[in-house]
Amino acid sequence: MLGALKPKNWFEKPEPSGYFFAMVGLAEIEAQAMELSDKQRAELAASLLGSLPAVLYEEDDGNAEALRRDAEMERDPSMGITAQQLRESLGR
Repeated sequence: MLGALKPKNWFEKPEPSGYFFAMVGLAEIEAQAMELSDKQRAELAASLLGSLPAVLYEEDDGNAEALRRDAEMERDPSMGITAQQLRESLGR
């Protein structure tokens, strides 16, 4: 499938031809990924997530999410854990 990759020379990373990417859509890539083993899919997911920027842009710098979580904790404090419980869960 990746036979369409053609290096310019032996020291350069191969660049995909336009044909390969034009013919394979996101749905097809996802279908092929679902045929991988759990371990292979986990490795692929980690690789894809690692390729994203560390912080995705939010117009309000995450304030809406923080307010939502705060309201959620106000409604049901049992959802939270103490700092000590967090440390213990992390093995510290």
